[in-house]
Amino acid sequence: MPNKKIAILGGGLAGLTLANLLQKKYDVTVFEKDSVPGGLCRSFIFNGFTFDIGGHIIFSKDQTILDFMVKTVGLKNLYKNPGRDAIVYKGKFVNYPFETDLAKLGKNESYECLYDYFINDKKNPKDFHQWLHFTFGKSLAEKYLVPYNRKVWKIDPKELDMNWVAKIPKPNPEEMIKSCMGIPFDIKFARKDFYYPKKGGIQALTDNLAKNIKNLHLNSEVSSLKKNHRGWKIQVNNEKFEFDDIISTIPVFHLFNILGKSPKKVSSALKKMRYNSIAIVCLGIDSKNITEKTAFYFPDEDFFPNRVCFMKNFSPETAPKGKSSIICEITFHPQGKISKTKDGIIINNAIKGLEKRGIIPKNKVIFQKLLKFPYAYVVYDKNYSKQTKVVYDWLKKENIKTVGRFAEFQYLNMDACIRHAFDFVNNYK
Repeated sequence: MPNKKIAILGGGLAGLTLANLLQKKYDVTVFEKDSVPGGLCRSFIFNGFTFDIGGHIIFSKDQTILDFMVKTVGLKNLYKNPGRDAIVYKGKFVNYPFETDLAKLGKNESYECLYDYFINDKKNPKDFHQWLHFTFGKSLAEKYLVPYNRKVWKIDPKELDMNWVAKIPKPNPEEMIKSCMGIPFDIKFARKDFYYPKKGGIQALTDNLAKNIKNLHLNSEVSSLKKNHRGWKIQVNNEKFEFDDIISTIPVFHLFNILGKSPKKVSSALKKMRYNSIAIVCLGIDSKNITEKTAFYFPDEDFFPNRVCFMKNFSPETAPKGKSSIICEITFHPQGKISKTKDGIIINNAIKGLEKRGIIPKNKVIFQKLLKFPYAYVVYDKNYSKQTKVVYDWLKKENIKTVGRFAEFQYLNMDACIRHAFDFVNNYK
């Protein structure tokens, strides 16, 4: 059916990828509510400083997807950088992942981590907290993994399910011994190198995807979606369209808003699906060299940011000459403390916290701005499997297709979003 008309709701990474692939065979239209496509893969340039919505990089162990991203941006507009992340723990910079550099903790603490890793009586974990203890040992878990995950997910790890733990790399006994003794070893699960656009931030990827789309409608929020005997009727702004099929890449909550009524059991399940938002403190620093690291992770719960990325080490063109740009990522529950905290207090917490830890020089911040985005991380609480099954079983029954992080309600990185789009297209009829 070469003339099949398909509507893609949402022009984020998943929607743009789908359109690029599907339009080779079908008549595809993308509706994006914002004036700029990209979704969470957006970049913002203020006063010559470039900031992303989090530390996005072009990296994948899936060679097909990596090649796709590299080709889309263009090798000439890419830097290849070494991945150098660290955890800031009690004033020490411990290489990421934490369990690979335990000798930095000192003899006593590294011994505790090693002892608890081997002398571990935790069996058959039933929640994420128990799994961390079972997999890494009590000391390593309580020093970093438990407080950091509590900070990121804004929920006690005891309330988190284990559906997503396959994503978390696990050390083996040999690696743990070498880590505690300070003996270097090849970290199999760490990314050694990544690509990043020279100019334009990560949005260079989504901008180039958008350029290839024949029918991309911006400032076009879908307000109504109804099925008929031929396919679907869609209302966008004040216009009405008809399509044979629709694919949603927008947050599942928005999808249900435009669908209207759904069975009570389904709408009830939807309300129980948890997620976190994100605030980005954008800082321009009057300093050329801050650190060689790409990013720092912070388990300290009095310091709002959970991760701080140094954009100059992604691309030197993310800041004016002699300056640096930093993004401080703060996850928060939509109704939590951060959502009710004034912007100035959030920004000040980030600046003073970085100065206190000696990460940025004092009185060198020359630009500051706070950005907030409602959808960032899917939370795998203990109700996740039960509630999502109810919601997605009904969507499948109604022949409503979803692709992308908040459309599928899965914690998908950039490369996984693209892979899901590829797999969808390969199986699409």
